[in-house]
Amino acid sequence: MDVKIVSPSIGRSHNVITKNLVDDLIIVCPESEVELYKKGNPKNEIVGHPEDRKGISAVRQWIIETFDNVFMLDDDIHAVHNLYRCEDEPYVMNKAQVKDIILQNFQTAKNLGVYYWGFTNMRRPVQYYPQNPFSLVGYINGSNIGFLKDHGLEYDQRISDADDYYMACYNVYKHRKMFIDNRFAFNTKDNFTATGGASTYRNGQTMKDDTLLLRETFGDVIQLKQVTTFKKNVIEGERFLKFPI
Repeated sequence: MDVKIVSPSIGRSHNVITKNLVDDLIIVCPESEVELYKKGNPKNEIVGHPEDRKGISAVRQWIIETFDNVFMLDDDIHAVHNLYRCEDEPYVMNKAQVKDIILQNFQTAKNLGVYYWGFTNMRRPVQYYPQNPFSLVGYINGSNIGFLKDHGLEYDQRISDADDYYMACYNVYKHRKMFIDNRFAFNTKDNFTATGGASTYRNGQTMKDDTLLLRETFGDVIQLKQVTTFKKNVIEGERFLKFPI
């Protein structure tokens, strides 16, 4: 396989949910936790990253420096939601099908000549537009992002938890296009509340600080979220992207 499927993880050696959906998942954790992860995930390859890589931006940067073609999945993916056939097949749970979806999009990204690719951040079928199954510009949630060799992209390691917003903007600045499959959503479980993971460094203040840094870097492309029909509660500092192209 030309693409490696990698899951960055910390503090969850016995709770890597994503391995239930993806065979051959490579789990990347701090070097100090490698033995714990090997015990908790005996069927998976465990790769330790240097201890000085602190925070998700630094870890993701190490991953894209280490692997050529890579697709990153958060360690708490519990289902792949089929948005365009929700009533008939709400979730894709078969490992072979999940792998096939990833590989198809990897190949499509290669054919299009893009370096950054992934799946929709929509979570409800009512948000899906049948006439827009794919996008070439937009936001890809960090829970499912792919990079192709020679992408020339890098993370701003000052960013605490908005690494995906930063990379979406930087990719548009550098390459102008990406590939997003809007038909499928990789759904996380207890993303903001589970022990370990990003919860070790993410809080309300980091969200506000990241939004300010993003605004300073990319200007009005970074917009503050407002209450909508689909989102009744907005946390201070939450943002969305509005690209001019």
